[in-house]
Amino acid sequence: MKKGFTLVELIGVIVLLGAVLLIVIPIVTNEIRKARENAYNDQIRNIEESAMNWLRDNDFRVPYMGPDINAFVITLAQLQQTGFAARDIRNPITRNLFPNDMLIEIRNDDGIVSAFVTKTISEGIECREPNAECTTDDTNIDFDEPFIQMRGNHVIYLEVGESFNDPGVLSESNVSTTGTVDITRLGILQIKYTAIQGTREVIHIRNVVVRDTTPPVINFSPPGVRTIHINDIAGFDLLTGVDVTDNVDSRDRITLTYEGRLVEHVSRQSIKYTATDSSGNTATRYRTFNVTEWKHVFKSNKSTRL
Repeated sequence: MKKGFTLVELIGVIVLLGAVLLIVIPIVTNEIRKARENAYNDQIRNIEESAMNWLRDNDFRVPYMGPDINAFVITLAQLQQTGFAARDIRNPITRNLFPNDMLIEIRNDDGIVSAFVTKTISEGIECREPNAECTTDDTNIDFDEPFIQMRGNHVIYLEVGESFNDPGVLSESNVSTTGTVDITRLGILQIKYTAIQGTREVIHIRNVVVRDTTPPVINFSPPGVRTIHINDIAGFDLLTGVDVTDNVDSRDRITLTYEGRLVEHVSRQSIKYTATDSSGNTATRYRTFNVTEWKHVFKSNKSTRL
């Protein structure tokens, strides 16, 4: 009776197992990597949804002010300390906590508002895509980190030219403030508050929206009803004697249009004028024309039918 395996058979089994492992290990490793990347993406989506909840619950509005100045910026710590994000948010790749200075942008892309995780403030590490570097060395929540409470709203709206006084923040730690607000320039500006306690720091960001909500002003010259002879209608430019001014824009940045036309009929007729500035503010004004068959002859100070 044959007992056990021969040396050749054992070597064959070992070679076979090695071949199987060479095939299986990369597959398993790749699946683990994919699972961690999927979990990472889920965490990022959770943070972005938390930012949208922060926006909705505070009834903040992200105005569309052009492709380069249309985003609010907040930090992960800001969401956590205001109760919109969990404190125990980890990078599934490293299983350590995400950095609390991770930035989240809330953008208005021509009317569509969305939140996007971007990068860390301190080191500029990109965090939106799966990245093992977007992490801390902490495995446990730091309940002793500095705490910041903003005075006033996290978002402040100003009319261009309106004075601004920073309400500041409340904190038991030392706080430094960076960022300035130019009230003469349209845009969304940020003031950054950094609370430092030992080696730990927390950053909150206040967004200040400097906007223009004042419509342009349409002026007629001469003012009032304009009289025009019926024979002059065909060659008359309806923009003659019409001007528009604005508190921010120069004339070349304001769109001026009109609706309607004058007909060769003796009557009072109206033309609608619409002016729109670069911020989308619109003004409408009607001008009345008195179409007549009579012209004034100034020599005799009499009206004469021509």
